[in-house]
Amino acid sequence: MLQNANLEGGAKAVINETVEIKGSSFPFFGRKLVTVSAQVIEFTE
Repeated sequence: MLQNANLEGGAKAVINETVEIKGSSFPFFGRKLVTVSAQVIEFTE
């Protein structure tokens, strides 16, 4: 996520970062889903 945010070359910051983890399990099988989201702000003045 941070590599795709294009943070180089300006005054930018990542704020309100949220991590959601959801898991489920069945016999002999487990699954975990991790979702990360954030907002990028740019300081212009």
